[in-house]
Amino acid sequence: MHCTYCGKQIPDNANFCAHCGGALKPDLQPESEGSWEYCQISWSGKWHSVRQWWTDVLFWADAIGKNRRYNAGQSATFDLGHNFTRQADPPLGGTGSDREKSANAYNDLVAKLISDGWEPLPERGASAWELRFRRRLKS
Repeated sequence: MHCTYCGKQIPDNANFCAHCGGALKPDLQPESEGSWEYCQISWSGKWHSVRQWWTDVLFWADAIGKNRRYNAGQSATFDLGHNFTRQADPPLGGTGSDREKSANAYNDLVAKLISDGWEPLPERGASAWELRFRRRLKS
């Protein structure tokens, strides 16, 4: 079958679309949860194996609203130079100017999300920087 939201091919027994996050059966969205959308800060970047540093790093807010998944905002891109190592969880590590660049990008995104009406939640993802938010859905 095809997703009714994004049109991508999905298994016939799917409850949610793996591509856009859309709920395919109305009874899967509880009434109490239906009035909120949620997001969590994630990051992406490219490991430059010759120079041994991260390039094109950015933070972004992975959001899921009513019947769809989307990017609620993102930081400016930045590079993390020689003060950094290739590790599984690099975005807010490093030292000196690298740490300052990543912290500034992160804090700018958090400020943007709050100004857009997102409220921080007390729980976080697996890493300390994986801040979670919620926002009332507009009717």
